[in-house]
Amino acid sequence: MGFTLPNIKNTEVIEGMLPEIFADIISALRSKDYSNFSGLRIDRRKPHTLRLFYFKDNMRICFHIFQECSWEDAFPHPHNWWSEVFIVKGKYRHWISEFTPLDQRPNPRRGFSHILSAGSSYSIDNPYIWHRVQPLEEVMTLMVNTDTWDIKSDFSVTTQGKELVELKDDEKREILIKFYQELSENFRDEMGIELNKIGGDQLFGDGGSLY
Repeated sequence: MGFTLPNIKNTEVIEGMLPEIFADIISALRSKDYSNFSGLRIDRRKPHTLRLFYFKDNMRICFHIFQECSWEDAFPHPHNWWSEVFIVKGKYRHWISEFTPLDQRPNPRRGFSHILSAGSSYSIDNPYIWHRVQPLEEVMTLMVNTDTWDIKSDFSVTTQGKELVELKDDEKREILIKFYQELSENFRDEMGIELNKIGGDQLFGDGGSLY
């Protein structure tokens, strides 16, 4: 059976979508309409995470803010779907398991780990690996994922049924503002946008403040 490790620095999908994602952020902030965005406070395991997400075609676009935690507390898990992750801010220690049969847990002493920081990205393209992230500071990421695979690990988990707290509109707005600021300040070239044409008064028409 073929098996490949996750691709590191593979931003083909997210980089291609950055202008659209950024435009969706601007649209929501300008209209103050967050009805297309769902949000969860994921705090039943670590790292504690704020997740804001919406759907575009067959993809789910997730904005994640991870809080710092210890390596021992960081939760190892497999994914249920193809995904690509782009680190917008901060850095985390990232562990990838070796090939793991779907009915088994990985050996935590095997695989490899590395440090990923802002501008790094990776994709997970099969159900036979687990990964684990330990934020070394607050970390912001964009994740794009597709529908679940036909086969998946017996140990895969989801947020369903966990009675997680949904984010309020003001929390959604705060997250979108943070992503707006980080993307506009640090990833202008990737977005291919002349930001001075969409910022300030022209964007909000109320004196130019995001807040």
